[in-house]
Amino acid sequence: MVVAGLLIAFMLQKGLEGRTLVVGVSPDFPPLEYWDNGTLKGVSIDLIQYAAHQSGYTHIRYVSIPYRELLDAVNNGSVDVAVGVLFTANAASKALLTSPYYNITIIILSVSSQRPQSIGDLEDLRVGVPIDDALTLNLLRSANRRLGLNITIIPLNLTSHRPQAEHIDAIVTSHQPEKCSSTCVKITLSYSFAVRRGNTELLSKLNSSLCQAYRNGILEEIESKYDALNIRLSKEPR
Repeated sequence: MVVAGLLIAFMLQKGLEGRTLVVGVSPDFPPLEYWDNGTLKGVSIDLIQYAAHQSGYTHIRYVSIPYRELLDAVNNGSVDVAVGVLFTANAASKALLTSPYYNITIIILSVSSQRPQSIGDLEDLRVGVPIDDALTLNLLRSANRRLGLNITIIPLNLTSHRPQAEHIDAIVTSHQPEKCSSTCVKITLSYSFAVRRGNTELLSKLNSSLCQAYRNGILEEIESKYDALNIRLSKEPR
């Protein structure tokens, strides 16, 4: 009986050691997920590593997938979870989404007769972005790649450039003004992990881990780590 007990314990331990979480990622959007000298980095990567450990997984295998194919990969079982998924009604209809762990709030200021109300409305427009706003620059570049948009991005030094002289249709920035006029629109984009519909067990584990990360100060540590990119993490996941 002692030998049998040891054998069972050994098998359980080996099974635990072999638990691998397969993660789909589109590494083209710093600071969420990106390549840095051949290494995956970013807010999503740090958080999924923490969440996987808290959920009992001992290994992570990353699969690089184009953003528009992430949810299909989740639903057909190619990956267990996708990271950095924009929280939208369309995404929520295709997969289970965790509480948002990352929020970006941007301001779209109309300069010409155009009146864009969303990121999608910026297609085919000339958009100025302050040169010190790395977050917005990366966001719009990612939108071009991920969503197939055709936004012309023009880095601006607002102290020396006049938007009208640059033939710009709008200015987009994550720097929050004290007041927002009638020609500006404030938009908040939220990002989550996504799992296959029906996989409520994994969803619950990930949500629990995100709450722990908030309460244990992990989110603040990650925010500090990526602060050079002007990021701000979301408030406590709910």
